[in-house]
Amino acid sequence: MKENRDPADYQSIHCALLCGLLGNIGEKTDDNEYTGARNRKHFIFPGSSQFKRKPHWIVSSELVETSRLFGRNVAQIDNTWIEPLASHLVKRNYFEPAFDEAKGQVMAFEEVLLYGVVIVKKRGIDFASVDPVQAREIFIQEGLVSQQLQSKAGFYRHNNLLIRDVEKLESKSRKKDILVDLIALYEFYDEKLPANVVSRIELEAFRKVAEAKDPKLLYLSKDMLMKQQVALPE
Repeated sequence: MKENRDPADYQSIHCALLCGLLGNIGEKTDDNEYTGARNRKHFIFPGSSQFKRKPHWIVSSELVETSRLFGRNVAQIDNTWIEPLASHLVKRNYFEPAFDEAKGQVMAFEEVLLYGVVIVKKRGIDFASVDPVQAREIFIQEGLVSQQLQSKAGFYRHNNLLIRDVEKLESKSRKKDILVDLIALYEFYDEKLPANVVSRIELEAFRKVAEAKDPKLLYLSKDMLMKQQVALPE
């Protein structure tokens, strides 16, 4: 161990203390009240330098119960300091996965909890890093079948134009059962695309290799899209 040449800054000191006091964190949930580990409600001790300041996040050296449960020797912290120190203790929840048109991938929100305290409330993440199987399903359904993907790929333009042509035919013939259902479209892409295609990046990488061998691999045909042949009224 070597002595510091320069004094440690506030964050360094308090992160070092926080390592051993993770169970004593608190988030302000009312004017004077803090919610800590396992939903323990506590208050800043009146003699603390933080009593009047009431920071949003605190850590206490000890929690002492007298007339109330008080945190003593309290310091202000930043909740972003907690997760790196408690990565082995946190629980993670993921919600609202959806295809992001701009990014060309399936994004979701992540919630991170430490002893029941939400230390990260709503962080955007690449959902494929968490659940690649479901991410692939959403990518195919929303990106390709629902045509939310932004792509100049030849197959994609061809397929979408072909679907519009069949939809126009439905409109002209006044029949709504000409175009195959969305399940059939999903199954077409699901069969053609390998398991690792979960976003626009993987799709482009796969397409460049696969189309060198079979240029029409991902191209739909009108026969595949139509349930029946239709004669337009004269």
